[in-house]
Amino acid sequence: YIEIPVDRQVTTIVGANESGKSHLLSALAKIFTGFGIGDDSKNAYAIQDICRYCAFKELDQEIWPYIGVELCFDSPEEFTSFCAAASVTPPAPEASSANLRCTAILSGASPERYVSLYLNEAGTLLGHCEKAKWNSLTDTNLPALRFIDAKIALANEIHVNQLLSAYNDEQPAAVYDPISLQNMASLLEGLTLEVGKPVDKAVADRMAEAKAELSTTKIAGPKGVALEALLFRDVLRIDRSTLERIQKLGTSNRGYVERLISEINHRLDESLDLTHFWEQDDEFKLSIDFKSGFFYFEITDKTDAKYTFNERSSGLRYFLSYYIQAKAIERANEERGSVVLMDEPDSFLSVSGQRNLLQVFESLVSPKSSSGSCQLIYTTHSPFLINRNFPRRICLVRKGDG
Repeated sequence: YIEIPVDRQVTTIVGANESGKSHLLSALAKIFTGFGIGDDSKNAYAIQDICRYCAFKELDQEIWPYIGVELCFDSPEEFTSFCAAASVTPPAPEASSANLRCTAILSGASPERYVSLYLNEAGTLLGHCEKAKWNSLTDTNLPALRFIDAKIALANEIHVNQLLSAYNDEQPAAVYDPISLQNMASLLEGLTLEVGKPVDKAVADRMAEAKAELSTTKIAGPKGVALEALLFRDVLRIDRSTLERIQKLGTSNRGYVERLISEINHRLDESLDLTHFWEQDDEFKLSIDFKSGFFYFEITDKTDAKYTFNERSSGLRYFLSYYIQAKAIERANEERGSVVLMDEPDSFLSVSGQRNLLQVFESLVSPKSSSGSCQLIYTTHSPFLINRNFPRRICLVRKGDG
C-alpha cells in the first residue's frame, strides 16, 4: 500500500530510473481518463496493471489494482454537487463542512462498481459509481486532466492546409514542395492529351514517372500538427475563418495577407511575452512569415538576423513547445480548473533553460494567471528542475525491499 502526498500547486516527483515515477503519472491518468500517458496511451485500466511483484501467484485469482485519489472540495455546495453527479448519498451538511474531502478508489472488477467513494473523516462508504457515469463525471465535475508532452517540438514550418486539418482534429493534409510542384506543372503542360483518344504509351509512362516523382516531394509535416494547432487556435485564438481566408487569397492579395500576418505576430508578442521567461537573450523574438501556403517560424535576436529552428539549439525549440502547451492550458483554465501531468522535461534543456521552465511552471499555477485553479505534477532527474524555495513540494520515490 503506497500513499503519495500531492501539493495543492506543484509536486516534483524525483527518484532513480525504474523507481516508478512515470507509473505514478499513468496511475493518475487512469483515474481521470481510464488510460495511461505517453507510451501507455493505448492501454486502458485493466487487470494486468497489478504490480507483478505483489500479485497473487495462483492462476485463478482475479485481482484488480486499486488506484485511488483524495478529492478536496472548496465548499459544501461543491461537494454536494459532486455526490449528486456520482449518484451517491451526500453526507450531512455538518459532516461535509467539517472535512470537505472524499476518496475515490477505482476497481475494474465490476463496471457497476467501477469507483467506490468514501468519506475521509470517518471512512464511511458513500456509494459506488458505474464506469459510464464516472467517465462523464470526470469530464464535468472534476478538474480537466491535461498533459504537457515533453517529446514534441515546434516544426520549422506548417502548411495552412495542415493547420486547418488540425483544427478539425483530422489527420494532417498532404502537402508538397512548392518548387517541385512548379516542375510538375511544367511537365503536365507539355503532355499532349486528346479527349476520346487512347493515351499514347510514352505519355502514359511519363505520367506514371511524374506520379512517382510527386510522392518524393511530399512534405511529411510535424507529428500530428497538434502543437502548432495549440498555438494558433488555443493561445493566439485565430479562428478557422481567418485561416481559410489566408488559404484562398492569391499573390494578387499579398498586401491583405501581410496585414493578417502582422496581426498574428502582434498576438504572438502579446500572448507569449517570451523575453520574460527566456532569459538567455533579452532581444529574442519569435515571429511568423507566410509564403507559398506555408507559415514559417522565424527567430530574431541581438544579432538582428533571422534564424530557423534548425539553426538554433534543440533546447530552445523544446522550451517553446513546453511554454506553448502551458499557455494553452492557462487559457483553458479560464473556463475550468485542471490537473497537469508532465514526464521528465529535462531531457533537452540546459541548466538555464530548466530554470526558465521553472518560472513557466510557477506562472501556470499562479492564481493571477487564470480564474481556474491548476495543479501541476511532474517527474524529473534534474536538480535544476527542483524549486528549492518549496521543499515540501518534493516527493522522492524509491524501491524498497518489501
